[in-house]
Amino acid sequence: CEEEMKLAESALRKNPKSYYAWHHRLWVIAKGTTNLKTEIGLCSKYLGYDSRNFHCWNYRRYVMMVGKVPLGEELHFSSSKIDENFSNYSAWHHRSFIIPKLLDSAGKDNIRNLIDEEFSLLQQAFFTDPGDQSAWLYHRWLLGLVIGLGVKKDSKSLTEPKKSTYS
Repeated sequence: CEEEMKLAESALRKNPKSYYAWHHRLWVIAKGTTNLKTEIGLCSKYLGYDSRNFHCWNYRRYVMMVGKVPLGEELHFSSSKIDENFSNYSAWHHRSFIIPKLLDSAGKDNIRNLIDEEFSLLQQAFFTDPGDQSAWLYHRWLLGLVIGLGVKKDSKSLTEPKKSTYS
């Protein structure tokens, strides 16, 4: 499998947005013989070259789920990419996979803090570039999530969160 990963990485060096190379890596991971920490490092490397490479973000999400990467680390990583460029829709989108998982395991106070932090980050993005659609799309998603959590209209209090399923 190591040779397979080397082959796929060779293809990625030539074309970091190759569907085939990323899917080949998924195939190798499915065999269960790959160091997933190395794969997260590879993703960080390629997202350092192009932080909007959605092929790499999708692969990273898969590795994150299979490798049980700590969600806080992933949230921090996506924050760093957003800090570099508020217009990075791929980094905002990545958060839409992390936040619900964090909320499922959080207590009421932690939910409120996490949601407040997300809105604060969005506010910074809006002030930085109000015309950029990336943050606005994430904002729309986050509002839908918050409404699903039971935020009452014109209220800052949360009702008990509903358990939900995420794909």
